[in-house]
Amino acid sequence: MNLQDILSDGKTFTDDMEMQLGEHKVKLGDLRGLTAKQQKELSQKLEAASQRETEALTNSTKAADLVAKLQKLEEETIAARGKQPTGDDADDFDTNNWWTPVRKRLTAQEKQVSDAVKAVNDLKGAFEKAAVMFATDRWNGQFERVSPKLKKVKEYADWDLTKVRDYATKHQLVDEFGFPSIERAVADLTKATD
Repeated sequence: MNLQDILSDGKTFTDDMEMQLGEHKVKLGDLRGLTAKQQKELSQKLEAASQRETEALTNSTKAADLVAKLQKLEEETIAARGKQPTGDDADDFDTNNWWTPVRKRLTAQEKQVSDAVKAVNDLKGAFEKAAVMFATDRWNGQFERVSPKLKKVKEYADWDLTKVRDYATKHQLVDEFGFPSIERAVADLTKATD
């Protein structure tokens, strides 16, 4: 006879019977209570696991439904916007209906960018004209101040503003603004006679 048979037979083996386990005596009722407590804990754990399994199955079903709905929405969206481009059609931005929403947004932005580039180019042209006007006025003023010095040197007496400016450009004689300097050019030309 094994311990399980003894514990399950309460008539033959009563709760007050003592058993010798090594050096200790244990009442059969205590052993029965211990196994009942373990069975209760096991039963509770099984019930909790069963509830979690039911929740997992429910969540799994919900997830499968959501995936199916998502796939259906994706198919409907693709059908509503036209065939999604693949292969060589993927680059057909101008004619493929699938790109229509993107084209609508980009058209407005392209116009803004185009207008901004035109405005920048217009400003660039205006600044270039202003720079030429400033430089020409500056060169004329410098030439008027230093031309008497240049006229004193026989070799350069017939030089005009254009020749002096070309000389300054060729020899990289520039002012603080990076423009060819007439004053520096005349000083360089006349240094031998100074």
